[in-house]
Amino acid sequence: MENTSSNNANDGEDVTAFFPSLESLSINDLTSMKGWWREEDDDERILRSSFTFSRLSKLEISYCPKLTSFPSCGSLEDLGLNEVDCFGNSQGDVILRELLIDDVGLPNLINSPVNKLNICGNKVESLSEYGDVFRKYKYASYIRSLQIFSCSNLRRLGRGGLEHLTALESLVFAFNDQLSFSEDEVDDDGMPWKSLQHCLRSLYIRDCKAIKSLPESIRNLTSLQKLQIIHGCPELEERCEEPDGEDWPKIQHIPNIIIYR
Repeated sequence: MENTSSNNANDGEDVTAFFPSLESLSINDLTSMKGWWREEDDDERILRSSFTFSRLSKLEISYCPKLTSFPSCGSLEDLGLNEVDCFGNSQGDVILRELLIDDVGLPNLINSPVNKLNICGNKVESLSEYGDVFRKYKYASYIRSLQIFSCSNLRRLGRGGLEHLTALESLVFAFNDQLSFSEDEVDDDGMPWKSLQHCLRSLYIRDCKAIKSLPESIRNLTSLQKLQIIHGCPELEERCEEPDGEDWPKIQHIPNIIIYR
């Protein structure tokens, strides 16, 4: 299947609203799907501008590598994209509550504000590789929560990535087997943690076995209210134990500390 719309512009009134009661939609493994319409003439292009999923609030698209366009979804809140090279730029003034992607470049293609950004399965080795994307993303200040999980090649935070997320309140690292903070300590100037010292309120680490200690600069996160270290970080869990853990002096200012082994 390449397209879903009719070729007949006279059908326009019947298909202007796709499934007007639909609130959740998942599209998977349609490897030939290119869009919801065929670009055949000017009438078709004019007609397509009125197509909409008026009540759709949750949309997941996976393994549709040829998809380049999608109808407007004025009520969209949660969007998940996996193996989708281009989602199109037709969502107007939608503010996404949550966006799940495997390609960190997609926010600029979507061109919508995002409150919660989840990055899963990306192949970068350092968050610094996200730097240009976050710098150019004009809605970076909308991102309040960032979750990075199952990124098997991620080794370090680096510089120039998180620094652009100036309103970030929640940061999650989970199931990133190679991620370590130690490489950032070699020439440490407090970055990228320093850039988060007045905004970050919650830090969650789970199943990141290579994280063996917390950076010194975490002492300066004066706004941090909650630290959670959950399973799969054996050395870090031991170092953060009260009162004798080696990293305890770095985190004792945090009001809520939760460690589960």
